[in-house]
Amino acid sequence: MPASEPTFENLDNADAVIARGRADGLSEPRLCDAMAVLQPIFDSLGFGEYPPFDSLDRTRLTSLEPEISYIGRALTRSGNADIKGAGYHVLGRLDSEQDLPTLRKGVESRAQWERLEAIRALASMRQPGARTLLVEASHHDDLQTRQAALRALRQS
Repeated sequence: MPASEPTFENLDNADAVIARGRADGLSEPRLCDAMAVLQPIFDSLGFGEYPPFDSLDRTRLTSLEPEISYIGRALTRSGNADIKGAGYHVLGRLDSEQDLPTLRKGVESRAQWERLEAIRALASMRQPGARTLLVEASHHDDLQTRQAALRALRQS
């Protein structure tokens, strides 16, 4: 785990995230490839559109591990809600057990929108731990959070 994790504060700091990843021992060419795979998501966000998360090829994403998870986690640390939400969806498409702690943080967020985005991401995963987090979220104090988690559990 890196000493200080990168944050994707805006779509213009991809180079800084790549540089930080390189400093943390990740492959710069693979980080660049991961950014290229995510470019349609970034383009949509830049135009204020809902990103085409379903078009992300899970096999292609997982072939870029661990660099793609590194970028996904950086996205989830953004102060920008759209970028943060995109990070949760990318992690959900990756369907990796190593990203469950990040998604747990989203489910435990004080912000309802963030909990709902993390739940949507968990709903797309097949990891047993994702289902466990959804069961936990189904007992949340917030009604919409509970409903989203229950809906996700019914779909899985």
